[in-house]
Amino acid sequence: MQSIIRQNGHHRPALPDFRNLGTVLRTLVAVNAGAALYALAREPSPARWFAELSVALGVAEPYLFLVLAILWLASPRLSRLPYDTGAGIVVLVTILAGIVVWETRHILAPLPSGAVLFAWLSEQANPLALAADISPSVVQITQGVVVLAVVIAYEVVRRWIAAYEQRELKAALETEEAAA
Repeated sequence: MQSIIRQNGHHRPALPDFRNLGTVLRTLVAVNAGAALYALAREPSPARWFAELSVALGVAEPYLFLVLAILWLASPRLSRLPYDTGAGIVVLVTILAGIVVWETRHILAPLPSGAVLFAWLSEQANPLALAADISPSVVQITQGVVVLAVVIAYEVVRRWIAAYEQRELKAALETEEAAA
């Protein structure tokens, strides 16, 4: 693994290696520190600061992980581009990922609950194939079913809550009309 710090003056400017764990960890620390400062600015009370931090991280982390995943995949190609072009692509990826996360936030919200099972199935695909003679295709199908089930369950619960709120509002309006 090559060093991400270029100390010699002979090198042209280069993007960091987005596959380097140090780069990823520094990015995570910087974003989380920024979210902590944001939460502190919004809620200076220590008692309520953690709740505000949780909300800020709940918004920032999916976005951050998407950007890091895309940059991790694109890192070999980015390293071959001139610095200005690569930096422009990094900015473009960041902006487009933000738009995608913002537009799909109602779809992405239920995914963390299924992500643990999905990750476990991914890690257990080979041991399941060896120990229980389960095909990797079956594991992949199960992963897809898990994701669909979580998304469907989220939508069912969302619709049930909306219907409940409508019934409560209707009852409150009927009570108000009866009193008038």
